[in-house]
Amino acid sequence: MALILEEVLAYLNNYFVDGFAPNIYVTFTAVDKKITLSTEDETLDNIGVELEAAQYLRIEGSKLNDGIFKVDSVGTNYIVVEETLIDEEADYINLYELAIPQKLLSLVTEMIAWSGTNNVKSERLGPHSITYDKPVTVFTSFESRLKRWRKVGFR
Repeated sequence: MALILEEVLAYLNNYFVDGFAPNIYVTFTAVDKKITLSTEDETLDNIGVELEAAQYLRIEGSKLNDGIFKVDSVGTNYIVVEETLIDEEADYINLYELAIPQKLLSLVTEMIAWSGTNNVKSERLGPHSITYDKPVTVFTSFESRLKRWRKVGFR
């Protein structure tokens, strides 16, 4: 199973939310990977969304397209993302602008390339010996480097 950015942000309990557009009605189009505001007279500026290419956004409240997406381009009333979408008309979703630090994105790239090592330890005390194995995960291996971004508490 491949590690994804969303798993790391959930582990950190920190999505680096920079801006918030509450309760907007949008249409997701799979073919052109486009998120379009459904109200024609509404623009992204009017609702306070100031996304740029290569920035990340988080969507909550849709039936089929919740998650984190990387922005490819932005128009006046639409956002094109790099990831695949599923065709859907969704009302009242929450769209969060994310400001994920570049150092964390680099670390996530390292985490994706990581492969676990065997962590079997053995001890010998006189005639007695003991062997134990603590499971090693990508999060335990990178825990010390991730802790600076971790938020404590409940959502």
